[in-house]
Amino acid sequence: MNTCVNNLRQLDGAKQQWELENRRATNDPPPAVAELRAYLRQALICPQGGTYTIGRVGESPKCSVGGSHTLPPR
Repeated sequence: MNTCVNNLRQLDGAKQQWELENRRATNDPPPAVAELRAYLRQALICPQGGTYTIGRVGESPKCSVGGSHTLPPR
């Protein structure tokens, strides 16, 4: 669980950096995964096999496992 939450935090940080640099507004479509790779050191993989959804600008990324694999809303 901790690994997944930490991955979600890294993904959220990368997404926020992308949002700032590209001057995106709340509810804009999410970036493509390829656009976030420049902000991440490695591929992020849920240890329980979940998949990550980036979500729109202003939303926290999510894991398909759910439950404790979540971030609080922004």
